[in-house]
Amino acid sequence: MNIPGALCCPNGELAVRIGAIVPDSSTTIVINSADRTRRIVGTEILRSLGLPNPVLALRNGTMGWRLARLALEHGSNRLFPEKPADLAIRRAAVVALAQRWGVVPAASEIVLGWATDPTRTLYVLDVRTREEFKATHLPGAVHAPGGQLLQATDQ
Repeated sequence: MNIPGALCCPNGELAVRIGAIVPDSSTTIVINSADRTRRIVGTEILRSLGLPNPVLALRNGTMGWRLARLALEHGSNRLFPEKPADLAIRRAAVVALAQRWGVVPAASEIVLGWATDPTRTLYVLDVRTREEFKATHLPGAVHAPGGQLLQATDQ
């Protein structure tokens, strides 16, 4: 079930897909989920990227919508666009955000060194879509959807 007209886009895809989903920078974006954490994370992802759009988290999410006796839609299959037209721009914004927070990418040689070091334990989490993961991934990698990763660190 979902809010009528809503489009499904996991938080792990939101940063690179938002331009294709909402091409008008004056359109208000409302982030919704069945739980509070994903709404907050999705909203803050877009705000951190510096989107000019007003970005809001829907209070109480899908359950709040239902408790307000508003109709829910069932069986929707609307998904985020497969190939965003502005992918290069979105990727640049993500790289800039990572740099602003001091996230340093690890070179493949370094990761390979960690993987072959018997004194280390290494977990490789692939946060791409399930389809991308199935098509190709590093040996030993585990699929961990980016939008769920923050909520599942105990797993």
